[in-house]
Amino acid sequence: MNHNPAAVGDRRIRFALPSSLRLFYAQNPYEFFLTQLQVQLDNEQRECIESVRDNVQTAWRSGHGPGKSFIAACIILWFMYCHDPSLVMATAPTRAQLYDVLWLEVERRRQASLIMDDLDWQATAVRVKGREHHQMALARTSNNPQALAGRRLKHLLLLVDEASAVKDEIFIPAESALTTEFSRMLLLGNPVKRSGTFFNAFNRDKKEFHCIHVNCEDHPRVPHSYVQKIVRRYGGEGGGDE
Repeated sequence: MNHNPAAVGDRRIRFALPSSLRLFYAQNPYEFFLTQLQVQLDNEQRECIESVRDNVQTAWRSGHGPGKSFIAACIILWFMYCHDPSLVMATAPTRAQLYDVLWLEVERRRQASLIMDDLDWQATAVRVKGREHHQMALARTSNNPQALAGRRLKHLLLLVDEASAVKDEIFIPAESALTTEFSRMLLLGNPVKRSGTFFNAFNRDKKEFHCIHVNCEDHPRVPHSYVQKIVRRYGGEGGGDE
């Protein structure tokens, strides 16, 4: 395995990947996902990661099952590891969604990856060892808008899981941080509301977003029995999304 030492104070940090390869993966996320995270992607997931690379704002809407939290966790690791300096601010409307779902998925992806030893996973943060103050991902619940404000690094990603349920006032201080040279925002969610920032991303503000819509009704990872239950509960029109 290739290593490159990096001086940090009096220490020498040896990374699993040399800086030149990390720069390559910053521009080629699909290869990073395949080779380093050891995951396979479907077409929508590949579209999502390449959109985060290419577009300031990306929004993904689907019901439960197509792998939103999975792809979000992988993007968190790619962004903070391959961009230097970098900061990922991850949030969700509830502690359960953020810490019990998304953040545990981040740890599962880290443990399954070839870069596991380079990353220090904690209950509310993941950091690149030896670059703890320069390459990091932080988990912050959306009930405190100011927790998402005032943080800036050259490469910044604001990732909002279950974005449909996040209150609009949360986005005001968060979006104010998206002024760096390489800032990105990724919204993922189940379209359960017909108003708000997430709804507007697919409607009023759709020219500002790269939008991805995954229909659960014919998705291979969504059991047909689940789709039928949702259709019975909410009706056939739009049932694949609810």
